[in-house]
Amino acid sequence: MGSAVVLAPLTVAIVVLLARRQHPWWALWVGACGMGGWMLSQTVKELVDRPRPVWPDPFVVLTSPSFPSGHSMAGVYGYVVFGIVALALLPRRWPGVVLIVFGVLMGPSRVLLGVHWPSDVLMGWLLAGAWVCTTAPTSGRARQIRVWIGYSMWRRPPPSSTSPAHDT
Repeated sequence: MGSAVVLAPLTVAIVVLLARRQHPWWALWVGACGMGGWMLSQTVKELVDRPRPVWPDPFVVLTSPSFPSGHSMAGVYGYVVFGIVALALLPRRWPGVVLIVFGVLMGPSRVLLGVHWPSDVLMGWLLAGAWVCTTAPTSGRARQIRVWIGYSMWRRPPPSSTSPAHDT
C-alpha cells in the first residue's frame, strides 16, 4: 500500500477528484506532498545507501537501500495527508482518522517484516512530517490545516475569523 505502484495512481486520482470538486488548493497540496515526498525519499536513500537488516530466516528479502523507510514516509506524505484533507472536507470524521492511523501504522509493519531498522522508520516519519509541514503553505490553506490538525479530533468547530464586535 505504500509502494509507488499503489500510491502514485491513488494520489493522482485524489488530486483530480479534489480539482474537479473545486478544491484546487487542497489538490495542489496533495500533489506537492506526494511528488516531493517520493523524490525526497529516493534522494536520501541513494545518498545514505544503508543496507537492510539481514535475518537468518527472512520473511521478505529486499535489496534496495534501507534508510529512510520509504513506506513509513509514504504513510505520512500519502495517507496522513489524505486523512487531513478528509477531516477538513468530509462531514464525518472517521474516514480521516482511519487514513491517518493506517498511514502511521505502516511504519512499524516494516520493522515487523524485518526489512527496516527502527531508526529507518523513525527517520522516515520525521522526514515526511517535515516535508508535509514545509509544503502546507502551498495549499493556500496553511491556517486551516493547522486548525484541523489541532481541533478535528475533539469535534470543536474551528475558530471564527470574525469576532462579534466587527459584525455591526
